[in-house]
Formats: sequence, C-alpha cells, structure tokens
Amino acid sequence: MSYMFISHDISTVRAICDDVMVLYAGQCVEAGQRDVLAAPPHHPYTGLLVDSVPALRPGWLDSRRALTGTALPSMGPASESTELCGFRGRCHVRIDGKCNVTPPSARQLPSGAVILCHRSAAELERAQKTEPVTA
Repeated sequence: MSYMFISHDISTVRAICDDVMVLYAGQCVEAGQRDVLAAPPHHPYTGLLVDSVPALRPGWLDSRRALTGTALPSMGPASESTELCGFRGRCHVRIDGKCNVTPPSARQLPSGAVILCHRSAAELERAQKTEPVTA
C-alpha cells in the first residue's frame, strides 16, 4: 500500500513515512529516507521545519528567537532563470552572486538525502548548529 501524507509537522512525517520529500514553493528541495531528518545537515528550509518542532528543554524558545532575529545576507538582482532556488528570499545562508544567479543542482549529502543547495554539507551543518556561515 502506498499513500501520500502532506504536513509541515516533521515529527509526524518521520513517524508515518518511510520516504520524505520536502517541497518549497512547489519545488523539491530535499528528498530521502526518514532517517535523514534526524540530524543536520539539511536543506535550509528543511532545517527550518525541523527546528520548528518544540523541544522540552530550558532555553529552546530563546534560541529559536535568536535564529529568526538575525539579518539576512545581502542579495543582488536575480537572473531571469525560473529554476533559481525558491527559498533564496528567506534563506539565512544564501550566497549573493550565486543563489540569485545560478540554479542549484541536485546533489547527495553524506546522509543519503538529495538536496538543491549551493552550500556544502559542512557549511550547512555549521549553519544549523547556529554558527554563522560566510560566503
């Protein structure tokens, strides 16, 4: 039996599904087995979804506020390509001159997930541990 389950609740998705596909603006930004969502690195949007699940520990909400309160890196004008990353306008690790000009190609992370992002797995992992990433 197969079925499609659609939700923003990553905890529920991981509990129900074997394979996960994360969509942003109708574009698949990450896909893989449910275990790939267990730990970074993730596509920046997947990371946002994973981080939105409340943790029952002191200081969790304050750490989320610190992440969402940071300014986004500058971004120049976008190319005319319709294949650019749809998440670039909200992405805290975007690269000016790359994310707004060149479409990302699908590549595999060490976890086995396939993502669309210009950042390396190491850069994404650092960013998702709340460390700043530089271009």
